[in-house]
Amino acid sequence: MKILKAVVLFFLPGLILAQSHFLITPLKVRGDIQEVTAQDLDSDGSKELVVVHHITTYDSARRFMTVFWTDGQGRYVPANSWEMELSGRYSIYDFGALPGEKQEVLVFMSKNTAEYYRWLDHKLEGPTKLLSYQNQLIQLTDSDRLLNYDCFFDWNNDGINELLTLRIGEADMFYYRDGQWQPTEMELPVEVSYFSMPSMRQIFPHSEVNVHYRTPNIYIEDREADGRQELFAVSGNKIWIYKLNEKNIYDGKPAYRLIPKVADIEKKDRRRSQLNLQVTDVDGDKLADMVASYQRGTILNQKSDLKVYLGKSEWCDASKKNPKPDWFATYDAWLIGPFFRKTNNSRDRTMVVPTVASGLVEAAKILVMRDFPLEIKYFSPVNHVLPALPENIDTINLSFDIGQGKMVGGFPQIFADFNGDGYDDLILGKGDNQLQVIIKDKQGKRSSLQEVVQVPTAMFPLTEDLNGDKKDDVILVYALQETSKNPEEFNVLINKGGW
Repeated sequence: MKILKAVVLFFLPGLILAQSHFLITPLKVRGDIQEVTAQDLDSDGSKELVVVHHITTYDSARRFMTVFWTDGQGRYVPANSWEMELSGRYSIYDFGALPGEKQEVLVFMSKNTAEYYRWLDHKLEGPTKLLSYQNQLIQLTDSDRLLNYDCFFDWNNDGINELLTLRIGEADMFYYRDGQWQPTEMELPVEVSYFSMPSMRQIFPHSEVNVHYRTPNIYIEDREADGRQELFAVSGNKIWIYKLNEKNIYDGKPAYRLIPKVADIEKKDRRRSQLNLQVTDVDGDKLADMVASYQRGTILNQKSDLKVYLGKSEWCDASKKNPKPDWFATYDAWLIGPFFRKTNNSRDRTMVVPTVASGLVEAAKILVMRDFPLEIKYFSPVNHVLPALPENIDTINLSFDIGQGKMVGGFPQIFADFNGDGYDDLILGKGDNQLQVIIKDKQGKRSSLQEVVQVPTAMFPLTEDLNGDKKDDVILVYALQETSKNPEEFNVLINKGGW
């Protein structure tokens, strides 16, 4: 007995260290998964998992929505699920609270009607008509796709959600006033491209015409630091700015139409894919800043420019056609983003700049070593000033299978907080069946707290705080991989803490 106790005591520390920080739950639906969204539909602190999936055969196509809820102990179990077949008229869906309510509903949009379902007794009840509008831009339904777009949102920060319905070159913003929904028509910048082949008209007289529409990116920021946020609609290199009127409604026409010159774009360059404009408050001074990234060069000689224009320099003054950047960097690499993250409840936003080097050396590395580096640079403003150099650079070696033409282990997730300290950690695939979780310190550097979870990896791991403990959990969806053998399955990894 003493010998047994001694053995247990000897191995106990190792057994404790070997225990996983994650509870793995496999879940399954009947069709190929399009996406999984986490949403607290009943306001109980635990998020339901909303799964959109589809079945497509040679003679039919059906779309479904399945909702999973927890068992009261924070665990998702297959028995706790409810399925609904989706009407073919729906093309967009979103979540949000109705005026005067706290519990969220599920809003579906069709060609000219918005309807909602309410989550009651573990099932969706509806549909109930919300409002009608003119034809929306996304009006043709797809047999296996349903767009999740953040259209039911508190755009003017008055505590009540508004509904935005997009059309080509214009939109309706519906405000809830005096017990009814009242629309305001807004002009919006939009890019339309056409493609046909006149030279082939004699051979193919009725060939297809490709028409491509791009709606603008929308940002809500304060242009004048007066506490009344403007709406910035960004399309290509155009920025239209809308102001709130005395009724707290955005004017139908923009107050300012800007086309700032932020890069020397050559005519041969594809402007939309080469130039990326964002509006955000980079330095935390409550003024809207503009961030411009521009890709140039070739695949063997790639260059990227990153420029930041601060609100205090009045970049959005319509008279300034060629504003000067307050911060500038150039990289011999592809630039992704950048992204902006608030850390540890700070007003400032850390600028995260992922770059992938390109050139002959990098191409040789992929052929010989089958991996290539992804560098992630972190810039945190100090006293509302961005540093010239990053305070930290993290390098991740991405593995590439040339034979199968795919990434091994998928893309890393750099935006996730697993230990609840308010700072981002890291999760990445180590092969196809191992997921590595790495805790980072307050300086953004990797710590010794790491774990390798034995689970099939996904191309894009999703992270979300599912149970309100301020520690992110993980959702692994396999239908996003072209070679997926189980497109109807996904795994949920509940973070048990204790890091």
